[in-house]
Amino acid sequence: MSEEKKDYVIMGWTDSAMTVQNMPILRNATQFFAYHATILNWQLKPIPIQKKISRFTILRDPYERWLSGFTADIKVFIMSRDNPDEKTYLTNLCNSNYNWFLDFIFDHDVMHFDTHAELQCKQIELALEMFDQDKITFFKMTDTLGYHINHWLHDEGCRNKFNNGKINTTDKNNDIIYKKISTYMMDGKNLKRKEKILEYLKPDYKLYNSVKFINPT
Repeated sequence: MSEEKKDYVIMGWTDSAMTVQNMPILRNATQFFAYHATILNWQLKPIPIQKKISRFTILRDPYERWLSGFTADIKVFIMSRDNPDEKTYLTNLCNSNYNWFLDFIFDHDVMHFDTHAELQCKQIELALEMFDQDKITFFKMTDTLGYHINHWLHDEGCRNKFNNGKINTTDKNNDIIYKKISTYMMDGKNLKRKEKILEYLKPDYKLYNSVKFINPT
């Protein structure tokens, strides 16, 4: 480890005994995990990379995560406008002429506005750089995620109450923007634009397909 990096820290949720640390990735069950971690009185804080601690993270199918993250990025982009007229204009544009809006975005190679659709490998870049993959426990985001986290934490000596609560179900079921983006991407005339997204996601697919998940199914 180089001298310049020995004092680096990794932000994440950790138990009071500092036995384990979750390295969160936005849109990967972060609200679900934060809810349970708060109940357990875990803290979100920086941990030095030199600290011996069991580190784990949750990965998600890259394209599914991008759809969810890009939806969140668009909402953040609109709601962060200081000018009310501009905010109203963008909202109306999204509601009335969404295909034109998405054409414009992707034809200008905009793959994310904020960090929600930023690559997963980018959000845990320091950990991937400093540790071998076998030093990190990887969970796949599935409907049984809570069950697997529960059992793994018990094996690590951490009592917990994680369960299989539904995760991010509002995306597919209720979110109008998510539905519009998903439908847009399934349209054959947008195939080349979707290929741009998949090209952008290649580093995440490389990571996703190379790690050994503790819950592969």
